[in-house]
Amino acid sequence: MSEKLVKRFFTGTGSSYELIANLFTYGADRHWKNQILAKIPPLHSILDLACGTGILTFKIAEKFPNAKIVGVDVMPEYIAIAGKKVVEENRRNIHLICSRAEEVQLRHTFDCVTSSYIPKYVPAEKLLANIVRYLRPGGKLVLHDFALPQHFLLVRIWALHIFLMKYFGTLLFPNWKTIFYELGGLVRTTQWIDEYVQALPRFGFENITVQRLTAGSAAIIHAEKGHD
Repeated sequence: MSEKLVKRFFTGTGSSYELIANLFTYGADRHWKNQILAKIPPLHSILDLACGTGILTFKIAEKFPNAKIVGVDVMPEYIAIAGKKVVEENRRNIHLICSRAEEVQLRHTFDCVTSSYIPKYVPAEKLLANIVRYLRPGGKLVLHDFALPQHFLLVRIWALHIFLMKYFGTLLFPNWKTIFYELGGLVRTTQWIDEYVQALPRFGFENITVQRLTAGSAAIIHAEKGHD
């Protein structure tokens, strides 16, 4: 992960993150999280990478109250917010770690690894090399992130959204200026879907599927670790 980029994007934004994630995806972030949940079968242990303030982590905990859930994020500010919610909601099945996803050291293996919004930041080879160590044979991997729509008319609509976010979003939420101005360029240039689809078989993953969401503005990759 480009830790400097992530910290430049997100420092000082933790308190408003969940509002921004919902507001500037026009509520689609909730739909995307539910699509991730739908791909997780009943399991005993789940690792949620780049968990942020815990939006997906807590949804997983609600759906699987008896599962052991570990959330990992590089931003101490975000982990602190998620940790406060763990205490307030008495979520004893959630454990949080502040670390880079591609470097985190864990003591246990998991039945499933999820992540929302990390693939565009971390090269596939680096992330998968660490993930594969902690995912049990037959375990599920669910990765989600923004994507550039494939149809040129949809790209124009997407570009209008980026314009509105850049100029009007900054007026309303000035502490989000950096990501509002740079996110569009990052999404345009990232090839995360192709990179991960090509890399997954090299790390023993199979049954790989790609689901494009909301007019192609986001995508989910689902895969299964082989039994060898």
